[in-house]
Amino acid sequence: MSAQLNVSLALALFVALGQLEAQQNAPPESGKGRCNGTIYGMIVQALGENRLSNMPVYVFTLRQSRRLREMDESAYNRAHAKGLAPGVESRIEDQNTDALVDLIPKLPRSALGKSDGRGAFSIPNLPCGQPYYLVSFGIHESGVFLAVKVTPVLKNGESIKVELRDDVPWSERFKAD
Repeated sequence: MSAQLNVSLALALFVALGQLEAQQNAPPESGKGRCNGTIYGMIVQALGENRLSNMPVYVFTLRQSRRLREMDESAYNRAHAKGLAPGVESRIEDQNTDALVDLIPKLPRSALGKSDGRGAFSIPNLPCGQPYYLVSFGIHESGVFLAVKVTPVLKNGESIKVELRDDVPWSERFKAD
């Protein structure tokens, strides 16, 4: 009986230690000690002011979006170099857009959302304390739709409203300040 008691005691101790370790390694409970906010808005194609449904919304931190912003800035600088022949700027921009559209889904991101039937989207539970780089793109009969927006710093409990539009000037897409 003494040996059986020792085995039972050892087993109970083993289980208790396992539960304690599991509690210590568990992620914090939602809403307790976490800092988060929401980014929401609309996706709009500028020509005709059409709201676009079923469009992806990629949410990157500035660090995650660095490669995208560097590609955009480099292409912009090449396209606006002195002495370029007419039409070269447009070809460089088109090639850059194609490269960005190819790369965007492959990059690590903070979140991925989708616009609804009215073109609206909402991305909740984003860590606060930083700005975000939002991107949406799609292929349409009129060409590639590419919309980029850098948000202000997201504060705890804040909801930031944005409009993702394809008429943001190319020179502004890579700026993160």
